[in-house]
Amino acid sequence: MDDLEIRYILTIAEEGSLSRAAEKLYVSQPALSKFLKVHERQIGGALFERTRNGLVPTRLGGIYISYASRIQQLMNECEEKIHRSMREEKHELVIGIPSSRTQMCATMLIELMKNNPGYEFRVYTNHSGVISAMLEEGKLDLAVINSLTGGRLLKKEEIGFAIPAVKEQKLGLKPEQAVSLHQIKDESFVVSDASNVIGKAAEVLFRRDGIRPSSLMILDNTQLAWNVARESGRITFCVSDLVPYGFAFHPFDPPLRNEVRLLGDESLLASLDLKNVKLIPVPRT
Repeated sequence: MDDLEIRYILTIAEEGSLSRAAEKLYVSQPALSKFLKVHERQIGGALFERTRNGLVPTRLGGIYISYASRIQQLMNECEEKIHRSMREEKHELVIGIPSSRTQMCATMLIELMKNNPGYEFRVYTNHSGVISAMLEEGKLDLAVINSLTGGRLLKKEEIGFAIPAVKEQKLGLKPEQAVSLHQIKDESFVVSDASNVIGKAAEVLFRRDGIRPSSLMILDNTQLAWNVARESGRITFCVSDLVPYGFAFHPFDPPLRNEVRLLGDESLLASLDLKNVKLIPVPRT
């Protein structure tokens, strides 16, 4: 088994469909089907059988998949330990930051570098879900994550509605007045999906109050959701210290709060000088 074969077979098993597996692997379905036939011929038996519920592993396939999963896990562990060892030798720290938090993290990074001169810092930015996954996979040493436990607390913040300034006046709302979803249930919304804390808050709020807006757009990127909301005059969601331009912040009623933390290996965090390492709110305009 090589890495590519393992990845292909495990993806087919996970998806239960050649078409979905091909899409996930960024290959054509005919090419993946041909690979499977050749691979099964080399092994000497079928790895999957077709059923009404899709592709299901045969007894031989079950054995193959069990060992392939263990091999993949060992390969991932090996790669992680090699990379970590190389970073330790170079005194390199790899930090992940959600794209929406970059402006807030600038001062934090400056203080972290100033307090720990023996390290070389490498910073990655991406979607918050990707950053969380990279930390779990050992590809990051530290990450700025929305979490209520662990690591170093960087900031507490409220989650609320971002309401266009013009709409705020039409609704007769006072600045930073707490608002319940029932008060604005007939309005149009643009939200990010539940892969980040703001989208998750929206999902929790709609489910908790039993309300599904008649006009709702869900996007996989918070910044894009804000831009669409701004252009269309719709209501969106944000945190109290990161209010998009042209919007007024209104906390939820009842309130919903979030904590932002610097997460990573506890022994590493304990060895670093984290004095004055905190998030700085983005000035509202």
